Amino acid sequence: MYRISKPEERDECIRLADSAFGFDSEALLPKIYAPSLDTSSIHKVAVNEEGKICAQAAVLPQSVIIGNVKLRAGFLGMVSVHQDSRGLGHMKNLMNIWLEEAPEKYDMLVLWGQR
Repeated sequence: MYRISKPEERDECIRLADSAFGFDSEALLPKIYAPSLDTSSIHKVAVNEEGKICAQAAVLPQSVIIGNVKLRAGFLGMVSVHQDSRGLGHMKNLMNIWLEEAPEKYDMLVLWGQR
């Protein structure tokens, strides 16, 4: 099942990203993942049969000004899949969900990542 994450799943989303990328999301990205913030609405998740999040992709909305034009940008990141759920097409499905919604919400999507 694919859906937007719930506020009570915040820690589960962070653990999945930390596991996939090998870093501390709260420390590295405090403007997005500080304990006081609810960013559940920017995460699309895949949920397995046990009700656990097994994949996620987040899009952070931001305004970008190019010249005199203000654009609605979505920065795509936190794309992560639990190691036991890889190869099942979850990321492809999550990306397609975001791409279907993007024209209504964003003028552009940007693949975003940490080095």
